[in-house]
Amino acid sequence: MVAIVISILTSVYGYSDAFASHGIDTASCENDGLYDGKNNPFSQELYEMCGDTYYDAYIEGCMSEGNTRDMCESATDAN
Repeated sequence: MVAIVISILTSVYGYSDAFASHGIDTASCENDGLYDGKNNPFSQELYEMCGDTYYDAYIEGCMSEGNTRDMCESATDAN
């Protein structure tokens, strides 16, 4: 069933193989958000897959680098 959902998401939204193989489990979404918040720009594609789990973890990761909440939230608006 999960493979079917991933296949549909890949074809409808055009996710790359990296996102398709990511899955949609909460732990992966949270880990990716924390990592991206510390090291990468906000990923609209992961946000669309994971929702608030990715967003909240991104903000947490970004703030852990000494940024304010406002700075981190503004980084999510650029996408």
